[in-house]
This record gives sequence, C-alpha cells and structure tokens, in this order.
Amino acid sequence: MTVKMHPKSRIIPEFNCNVDFRQLDDCIDEYDVLIFDFFSTAAVLAIFSEKPVIYFDIGLRILDEKFKEHLHNRCSVFDIDFEADWDEQIRAAVASYGKDQRITTNL
Repeated sequence: MTVKMHPKSRIIPEFNCNVDFRQLDDCIDEYDVLIFDFFSTAAVLAIFSEKPVIYFDIGLRILDEKFKEHLHNRCSVFDIDFEADWDEQIRAAVASYGKDQRITTNL
C-alpha cells in the first residue's frame, strides 16, 4: 500500500507504509487501485483514468444526484458513518470491493 499525500502537505502523519508526495499525474500509472475519501482534483483525475477507483463517501461533499449516479457507475462507492468504527467499515468495504465483479465505465 502507498499513501499518496498532497505534494504541498505541511502535516505528515506517520503511516506504516510507503508515502508518495509526487503529483498524481506523475505516479497514477504505478498504482493498481485508487482510493479516495474526498472529492478533489486528484479524485477527478482518478475517475477519468483507467484504474479501478474506490470512493469512501465520508459526507464532506454534497454531490448532485446525476453526478452521484455517474460516480456509482464508475467507482465502488462506500458510505462511511463517522459515528461507527471506521476500521470495521473500511475492511468490510475493501472485502466487498474484492468480491465485486461488475464492470465500471469512465465515459
């Protein structure tokens, strides 16, 4: 696993894995699956890539319903409840993603 930090991040938490600070454009081809929890420029680059994308919806963005429909066609989307155990939700989502055989599209 590699955590892709924003290149201008000032606060760098400790991770028990590789950390990458390059621009996403420069390293996106090196990743097998892209995981996001916030809609940003990087998330848009990801959904237009050919890579599988997991989106953890933590509720920080209110997305248009039509956009959400397209997002669900493109990504594996999992709602995260802040009041429940995050670890349990993330593990369940990743397990569900691993079993998902549907075809996604970035068109």
